[in-house]
Amino acid sequence: MRKRLLLAVLAIVSAMSSFAFESGDYIFTATSRLKLTSSNLVQNGSFTETPATAGWTDATGAGINTEVWDFREGEGPNGENVLTSLGATADAALCNMWAVQAGTTYVVTYDIQGLTTGTTVIKAGQNNYADFFLNDNASLIKEEGNVQVATVDGYLGNEWKTVSFIFTPTTNTYLCMHFEKFVTDVSVTNFGLYEATEVYDTRDLRRKMEYANQLLAMDGVDAEADGGAFAGIVSVINGFLAEENPEALDDKAGIEGMLADYDQMLLNFLNLNSTDLLANEKRWNAYGDTRKVNNLGNWKGSGGRWFHKNNGGGDGDEIGHRLQGGMAAGAASMHYTITPSLPGNYMFSVETQGYYMAGSNSASGLQYEPDWSTPFKGVTFWAGPDTLWTDAAVIEASENLKYVVENSAHRYYETVVLTYTVTQEMIDAGKTLSFGVSYVPDPDFGLKMGSNLQLRNPQIRLMGVSQADADYAAEIAAIKAQQKELASRIATAQTKNSLTKTDGFPWGHEAMTTAIDNAIDTLSISYTYIDVEGNIVNEDGIKAKMEEGETKVSADVLDQVNKIKRAWQDYETLNASFTGLKAQVAEADSVLNAHPTSTGERRNTLETLVGEAKFMIDATEGTSEKEAFDNKKNEIALALTDFLNNLASYMEPIAQVISANPEAHNSKGWTFTDGYAGTGDAGKGNFKKATQGAGWKNGYYTAFWRGNSAYPPVQMAQTVKLKDPGVYEFTANVNALNENAARHWPCTEIIAADPETGVIADTLFNHSEAKLFFGQNGAPDSVQVISRMRLDGGNQNSGAGSALAILGYDACKYSIYYVKTGSEEVEVEFGFGTLTASNNPNGGFNTAGFGDTELNFMGNEENFKADLVADMKNRLSFCTGILNNAKADAEGTAVAQATWVSRLERRLNDANALVSPTTISEYTKLANAVYTVEEIAEKIQTYVTGVKGITADDAKVAPSKQGVFTLSGVKIANDMKDLKPGLYIFNGKKYMVK
Repeated sequence: MRKRLLLAVLAIVSAMSSFAFESGDYIFTATSRLKLTSSNLVQNGSFTETPATAGWTDATGAGINTEVWDFREGEGPNGENVLTSLGATADAALCNMWAVQAGTTYVVTYDIQGLTTGTTVIKAGQNNYADFFLNDNASLIKEEGNVQVATVDGYLGNEWKTVSFIFTPTTNTYLCMHFEKFVTDVSVTNFGLYEATEVYDTRDLRRKMEYANQLLAMDGVDAEADGGAFAGIVSVINGFLAEENPEALDDKAGIEGMLADYDQMLLNFLNLNSTDLLANEKRWNAYGDTRKVNNLGNWKGSGGRWFHKNNGGGDGDEIGHRLQGGMAAGAASMHYTITPSLPGNYMFSVETQGYYMAGSNSASGLQYEPDWSTPFKGVTFWAGPDTLWTDAAVIEASENLKYVVENSAHRYYETVVLTYTVTQEMIDAGKTLSFGVSYVPDPDFGLKMGSNLQLRNPQIRLMGVSQADADYAAEIAAIKAQQKELASRIATAQTKNSLTKTDGFPWGHEAMTTAIDNAIDTLSISYTYIDVEGNIVNEDGIKAKMEEGETKVSADVLDQVNKIKRAWQDYETLNASFTGLKAQVAEADSVLNAHPTSTGERRNTLETLVGEAKFMIDATEGTSEKEAFDNKKNEIALALTDFLNNLASYMEPIAQVISANPEAHNSKGWTFTDGYAGTGDAGKGNFKKATQGAGWKNGYYTAFWRGNSAYPPVQMAQTVKLKDPGVYEFTANVNALNENAARHWPCTEIIAADPETGVIADTLFNHSEAKLFFGQNGAPDSVQVISRMRLDGGNQNSGAGSALAILGYDACKYSIYYVKTGSEEVEVEFGFGTLTASNNPNGGFNTAGFGDTELNFMGNEENFKADLVADMKNRLSFCTGILNNAKADAEGTAVAQATWVSRLERRLNDANALVSPTTISEYTKLANAVYTVEEIAEKIQTYVTGVKGITADDAKVAPSKQGVFTLSGVKIANDMKDLKPGLYIFNGKKYMVK
């Protein structure tokens, strides 16, 4: 019935707007209802005069071009004559102009049809240019400063559409119309311009009454619950509408005032006739300026662009899922789930509106203007046991109660009402009930016009049931649920408490026993209200404890549910100190046993602490010694690091304790600095956790992204104190790039292509202002970083506009070395930052991040230098083998392959020139240069057809040679897992670990 009524109303509106009007008639625009106070001011609006185009001109005031605008008789929506475009021809406009008076409201209306899908635009020079503007000098060509009147681009389809809008000029001026470059077979007719007065829009009133009539007709609803007040006002309004007496509804301010009283009476009527199941739920207007979310409290959604206030819902109880014009319409859903405790009729009501955006692209300037003329479809409201999202096939197959909104592109909200009947069987089975909306964009509507789905004033109510009855039913359900949970947790706690020192639990048993006893007592008391079989044995007692000032039975049980879990968590935390010390002792023993010949004070200290810890572990019984065990564990950890530092070398570095791999700007131990602080852009460069891309060992990293604004000034850093003299390495995986290739180039220096072969010699990433830094606090050394290998593998860094590959934000490794001298502690700082960069939107990186951070001690400076140079030479030799294989390959003449080979050769030459470093900064440069060479070599092995890299084969290997060895023959592991990057011999074959 609702659907038929709505369609009938819309049919009446459509029919009205297709005929000529007289003074005193009513007319509907997309946003208003108006009473006309004049006849049509447009001469020959339906082309019925002789000649047919009388009163119409081109942009110069001359007659229209009939070779472009074809007169066709009787082809309008109701048999009117039309003008039809024969092609998008420039300088062949259809124009008109009318004098209009200041302070007078006017309504413009016309009908348009296009046999192919598209939109009209209000930007001169584009196809389907349909413009109305105010021009004081009567020029039919829009000039700077002219007031735009038609602010909505119109949808073109194979059905006739009525475009209508109102305006009120502030001065005596001219309304100018200019249509031009309409594509073939676009037709127009029924032009009208009328003086008018805005009156109350009865379409909104009909929608309100449709909802009210449904409420009054529902089973279990008492129309006299409020003394008949609500039913009475509904009857009066229905009478106004039924009498077809439009003048009774002309008083816009008066009707709106009456409806404010109506809304309050409606709420009172609902409260008297139903239970508000959202009474304890935070309303949408309580979320403030919320944007780009999926969930709002217990409302769960999808689509990622739900807004309140910003670009969507206003200050009221409403939200909107919005994408601007120029983007494809965005699928979205929003739903709320309950577990019913009483059988009956559950009503879901919500007011809705949906529309495309008027501007189909950013050039129109109307990305967020509603398009009221284009039918908006694909919105389905539903209620039932199935939780639906945005899969059209699943929605179609679901047996949920559903209502499909045929078209919600109208200014006034439509109220959707669904009533789902819950049976006792559903309740006994523990079924949930969901209420929601799913928007699946119309697959036949391919234009990128954006979309907006608005929802407001959601109601979920159990009809015909008092609040007291509903509260009691909810309490019964809650008691049963908490009894079941408490019984389960008591059993879990008893199992945990049965563990002994042998299991790693020497402490806390007395407290656990007390918590278990208290929980058992509370559970036993609850069984005097509802017994173990679930039978209600003390209804009066349950209700008495629900009274104001009392604690409900369910709350008493829930309190013990929470307390017993906290008790076993405390028990586990307490004993974690015992097991933690045991694990620390085992690790220390393992290290000591692995180095039996080491001597000195540090070994003695570590052995002494381990002995003390073993005595503590053996001696402890039921009394907690948590603090002492924690302290001893920390002492051993520090002593172990000191002991290992004595053994550190380049090939066997010792990891130093630093704060965890960063995830976001507020990561513990890391200090975030915002270079925008104190400006209007503060906060725009915040880091956030990221997980995309290859090469991140920890699976995530910390990153920022700034749209198309390059070089956000930000920094993440931490400080530590170093004790042992020698070489320290700070290493991290890093990215820094711009997804737009043209903006990425300013970070680079491109070595020009050979004009004959097209081969690119190289691209140097040497202009980045993203830096990894490490050194003495206040004066650290740094290296410039960039995502070196981000461009498409088949056309590497050609400088000719090659697009970035969709490979994720890949990691590139960088290291910095620092030499500590002397025995006194030194505070160093390390991290990643861009504080020295400038904000240049024309080029550079706009996204950057780092992770997989390590601080390693590499021992004696002289040994480190010799080992690093030897290792780097071996790695370069390995990559030279890859280069030679690539050069010898039969397909080496391909430009893409030759480009890679050229790059590798050049970077090998550059790196080989660095193999005699003298300063620690030069050692840093050598290491990072080799990393770059290895990345290029890996690209050749990965992407270039026909290149045979140096890899292991399936040949049998003698047992004595099985495992992983350094190039000098020292065995360091049994397999290739978790190796430091470098060159290794595995089962007799060379491998490069990146």
